[in-house]
Amino acid sequence: MDGDMGKVSFTHYENKLAARFENGNTLISYIARGLVFLGLLGTFWGLSLTVRGLLDIVSQVSFAGGVDVALGDLKSKFLAPLTGIQTAFSTSLFGMAGALVLSLIEMRIKKNQNSFWLFWEQWSHRLCKHWLTDSQDATLVKDEKGDTSPLDIFWAEAALTMDNMSHQMKQNAQEQKRVREVLHDLSVTLGHLTQGMKDDRQAQKAYYQNVDSIEKALRKVSDFYQSQGIHFEKFITQFLETFVSSLESQFSQTQKEIRVLTGMMKMPHEPRQETR
Repeated sequence: MDGDMGKVSFTHYENKLAARFENGNTLISYIARGLVFLGLLGTFWGLSLTVRGLLDIVSQVSFAGGVDVALGDLKSKFLAPLTGIQTAFSTSLFGMAGALVLSLIEMRIKKNQNSFWLFWEQWSHRLCKHWLTDSQDATLVKDEKGDTSPLDIFWAEAALTMDNMSHQMKQNAQEQKRVREVLHDLSVTLGHLTQGMKDDRQAQKAYYQNVDSIEKALRKVSDFYQSQGIHFEKFITQFLETFVSSLESQFSQTQKEIRVLTGMMKMPHEPRQETR
């Protein structure tokens, strides 16, 4: 009778724990699916805003005021489609990222639940193996030291359970520490990457500023020469032609001198007359 009551009690607690675990998993799955649905809803809403903005642009475009006015209107009207695209991408990214994070959390919870169920089975097996049940009552197994009360067995199993739980908690703390270290390294790497991108952006900005300043200086020089009645392009062309012709004349003069020196070096020396 007592054995049957023990079996019923263990079965009752197992069913209760299983129901609680199932409720937790169901809640997480519901939230993850809700995030996916919100992401899809935001995506379609952003696409509808984009299509509506494009229809407004196509229906209201006009070149009556000139090309510049039409381009300005197009730039101002393109804000609505771009806003819709931004809404679609941001909501989709939020929904998918949230669902991914919750899926990882659910996988971790299920892993811990499996570990707990394995521990529960082992603990219940160790606790129940000390009793032998027959048709009428439950008798306690005796060890070498003598009779052992059920309360002593319970406290021994409880101590062993606490030791196992503390060991499991230490392992979980070590895993969390490793995860935090990995996340810290990842954040440092992302910080370096962001700083590098900022430096590249500043270098590009400085390069474009230098190009603009050079272009402005060349325009000023060209305007000055045009105001003086001199075409800047013709002036540069004449300067280059004069420079090239001077280089060619110097090169030809150098060639002539080298030829003269080479001819003088090839002339035979006259033999000296011996004096007696």
